[in-house]
Amino acid sequence: HGKDELTAQTVFVAGLFHDIARISDKTDRGHGARSAEWLKANSASAEVQQTLGEVVEGVDFNRVASIVAAHDEEGLESDDIAIIKAADALDRY
Repeated sequence: HGKDELTAQTVFVAGLFHDIARISDKTDRGHGARSAEWLKANSASAEVQQTLGEVVEGVDFNRVASIVAAHDEEGLESDDIAIIKAADALDRY
């Protein structure tokens, strides 16, 4: 999608966490917001930082959380969100 490396890393990290608080593989409105809240509470943890390592260098977790929060909302669209919405649909199949 022609993204610079940092943007691509940001979207990649959003893809990793976009469903971390999902309860059901069916309709689960609000799972994006719940996942974003989990991410905000845990992104600075040693476990998350160690697991992701260099992948998260320079990544703005506030931006990641905003992408994650918006990916299951109607009418909120950007290229970054569209990529995660596609991942959200594909990972259920």
